[in-house]
Amino acid sequence: MLFSDLLTNIDSALKQKKESGEFADREKFRKLPWAECHYSTMTALYELVRENSTYYRREVVFQLFDSSAGVYYPRVSGNTVYIDIVEDVDSDNNLTIPEDVLKILKVMTPIGDTERTGDWIVPFDTTVSNSKIYCPSDREIYNSDGWVAGDTVRVEVIMAPKKIKQVRDTGYLLAATAVTPGTYTKITVASNLYFERGDSVTLAGFTPTDYNTTATVVYATSTEITLNLDSSGFTDIVAPLGTISFDYAAQLVDVDFQWEAYLILKLKDIGLRNVRQQPEMADYSKLRRYESEHKDYRAKINRNTKMPHRGYGFGGRRG
Repeated sequence: MLFSDLLTNIDSALKQKKESGEFADREKFRKLPWAECHYSTMTALYELVRENSTYYRREVVFQLFDSSAGVYYPRVSGNTVYIDIVEDVDSDNNLTIPEDVLKILKVMTPIGDTERTGDWIVPFDTTVSNSKIYCPSDREIYNSDGWVAGDTVRVEVIMAPKKIKQVRDTGYLLAATAVTPGTYTKITVASNLYFERGDSVTLAGFTPTDYNTTATVVYATSTEITLNLDSSGFTDIVAPLGTISFDYAAQLVDVDFQWEAYLILKLKDIGLRNVRQQPEMADYSKLRRYESEHKDYRAKINRNTKMPHRGYGFGGRRG
C-alpha cells in the first residue's frame, strides 16, 4: 500500500477530510495530522511485529561492502542485506545491523559462505560458544578476525518495517549546486533534507534531459547524494542546474494486504485518543478480533488450552 493511500484511508476513517484551505488549516482539522502519520504508522507497524514476531522471521545473508572504495549497493535486495563497513562496523570489530533488521536470532557458522552448509548457533545471551563470533547484543555481531568487504554471514533475523519519512508541507525538494557525472552520479546540494540510502528520488529540470529520471540513493551525506545513475556517457551538463526531490506519498507501507484494515483501525484508534475520544464498540470489537487473528497467524500460540474434567473423575478419563 502506498503511503498516499494510507493517508486517504485515515482521513476517511476519522472523517477528517477538508477539501479547502491551506495545508496548515487542514492539519488543525485532523484528529491525526499528516505530519504525525509517519510516526504513528511506524509505531503501529512495530506493534504488529511485537504481536507476532514469527510472522516477520526471515533467513537472510548479510553481505559487507566498503563505500569508501566507490562501491555501492541497495539496502536490501531479495534475501540479501547489504551492510556498509564505513557506516556499521566500529574499531572494535563490532558490526551493528542496519535498521532494516530488528534483531538477530541465530548465526550460521563458519561465516563466509552464502550456502546453508554450516551449523546454526545462538550467539546472544548464551554462556557457551566455540565460534570466533558472538553477539554482544541482539543487534551486534563481534568477529574476532575483524570484518572486511566481501564478508558474508547467513543469519536468521526478525525484519523491521521499512522506514517511512514524514509528510512535509513544502515537500522534499532541493536545487543542485553541482553535478559530478560518472558510473554513479553525485548531486551536491546546499542544505540537508536527510536523504538516505535506498530512497527513490526524482531529478528534473536538467540539461541534457538524460538526467531527468528517477534514481535510487546509494550513499548520502548532509550535502552530497550519490545515485545509481550512470551518467558517464552523458553530454556536459548545462547551467542552471535542476532539482532533486523525494516523493513521500509514493513510499510503500510495509504491511501485507490482509492486515491493511487492521493497520488502519490501529491508526484510527490513535487518532481518536489524540482528541480524547473512545472508539465505537464495533471498531473496538474488530480491533480485538484482528489482534487475535494476527497473533494466531502461522500458528503462534497465545492462549492456554483447557482440558475439561468432571468432579471426582479428575485425573482419570478426560471428557
